[in-house]
Amino acid sequence: MKEFQEIIQSYEFAKSENLSVALATVVQVDGSAYRRPGARMLVTQEGNLTGAISGGCLEGDALRKAQTVIFQQKSMLVTYDTTDEDDQKFGVGLGCNGIIHVLIEPIDLSHPENPIELIKKALEKREVSLLISVFSVANSKSEQVGTILLSQGQNQFGDYTRVHEEFLPTLQSEIKYFDASQNQIKSFPDSLGQFSVFFELVKPTVRVLLFGAGNDTQPVAKLSEILGMELILIDGRKNLASPTRFPQAKKIIQGHAEEVIDQIETDIYTVALLMTHNFEYEVIILEKLLTCLIPYIGILGPKKKTEKLIERLESKGIQVSTDNFYAPIGLEIGAETSEEIALSIFAEIKAVLNKKQPIFLRESRSNSRKRLMKTGLIILAAGSSSRLGRPKQLIEIQGVNLIEKAITETQKSQVEALVVVLGWNPELIKTGFEPDQIPFVINENWEQGMASSMQTGLQFLIQNENPDQVILMLCDQPFVDAPLLNQLISEKEKSGKGIVACSYSNTLGVPAIFDQKYFEDMLSLKGSEGAKKVIVKNISDVFALDFPLGAVDLDTEADLDRLKNWKL
Repeated sequence: MKEFQEIIQSYEFAKSENLSVALATVVQVDGSAYRRPGARMLVTQEGNLTGAISGGCLEGDALRKAQTVIFQQKSMLVTYDTTDEDDQKFGVGLGCNGIIHVLIEPIDLSHPENPIELIKKALEKREVSLLISVFSVANSKSEQVGTILLSQGQNQFGDYTRVHEEFLPTLQSEIKYFDASQNQIKSFPDSLGQFSVFFELVKPTVRVLLFGAGNDTQPVAKLSEILGMELILIDGRKNLASPTRFPQAKKIIQGHAEEVIDQIETDIYTVALLMTHNFEYEVIILEKLLTCLIPYIGILGPKKKTEKLIERLESKGIQVSTDNFYAPIGLEIGAETSEEIALSIFAEIKAVLNKKQPIFLRESRSNSRKRLMKTGLIILAAGSSSRLGRPKQLIEIQGVNLIEKAITETQKSQVEALVVVLGWNPELIKTGFEPDQIPFVINENWEQGMASSMQTGLQFLIQNENPDQVILMLCDQPFVDAPLLNQLISEKEKSGKGIVACSYSNTLGVPAIFDQKYFEDMLSLKGSEGAKKVIVKNISDVFALDFPLGAVDLDTEADLDRLKNWKL
């Protein structure tokens, strides 16, 4: 986000001076690299650089390429292969081991929807936007389509005129149904011109609500500016909460706690830091924050103080959930000075927002050498589809029946062991896939409820495959695909949680992945009890993966009719 802000600032200056500029964007990385897709660098005709696309290795060559782009006014795709042992060709030892594709585009300063204007528009509202860049590795020597579109809520900005007409319907459909929680790069077949698309999520700037204007919070304000965060300072002491002392603050709210609470604006990209050293003030503020959906509330002071804050609120009949409380505030790094404490606070905020478990990177590297966890998957397909009146497992959508689609997506994923659980009329359901090639089990007690079907599948995997973790999925969630299954696996590894469950329609459910330590809980379920009971019981060890389309179920003919126009 800081890089975006600096690039926009340099762009505005270039625009005021009528200086030609080009924008370099990392759009794809194969292997390891210092920067990931989305890294950017603005280059002026005079050779000034803002931002970075590497650790300093590629900038010199990219500068020369960008100046060529400015002169020719044609975009290009540059590929840097740092896996080449002769890495001296760029003038330095790169020290990386990846292939980096960089899109370089000339910026038309007069165009109201050029790439940088699209980025500016993305940052105007506090909502997630989708930025679209189209490129072709296969045709890298040709002029590139480039960064063409911003999708923000129900609105779209930019234009499709540079998109190949055969590829346009596919691109529009991909944008319409994009629901991932992270950036994606997708490639499309030769018949569509061998295009790749970088789907980049542009999230709002992190907003920091800093309660407290004492001297110890000034390093917090300074560090928030360095990190490109939006600082809102709140304090009742007007002589301390001033622009002179806190020039980094976008807004300063002065007043008693009762006066300021109605002026507080929050969202899921907002964090709150209680650092007033005023217990009564913070009781009132914390009561307000409990009604806000924010991921992080940091409280300065010993645990005893936080316990007293909670006791005071509970004495008023207020139910206090501490899931987003971080008290004492900060990571344990041995911090003593206010500057060191500020560092520990923002390190913790970064870890929480990125859903990371803080560790030494050297330990992370050693962990990567360990045996990969074996993943099993259970496809639950035992039901009779009584509401629909016909077996949903065999319903064909776009030429593929649901049980076959579920199996195919599993086979395309990183899952190593699969079992399909059948129940009602198994001989009929087996006509929907190849039972001599796909492991399946029959749950004779399927009418007793989901628990027995899940346990039948889990027992089969334990006995035959000994998995470290298992994914549960239903065959009638048509939007579950291999990338989602892979994301469940990767998010479990990255988050350090024992369960990763999909989040949709204000609930958590399947598909979900469970660590081996929860197998006993799963095997103890009864009747209609499903995986959700295990998820709720162990909610503190659950990572929620956004998957809005998980809510799409197929129980009625009306559900099927609505699905006809969707792209799977």
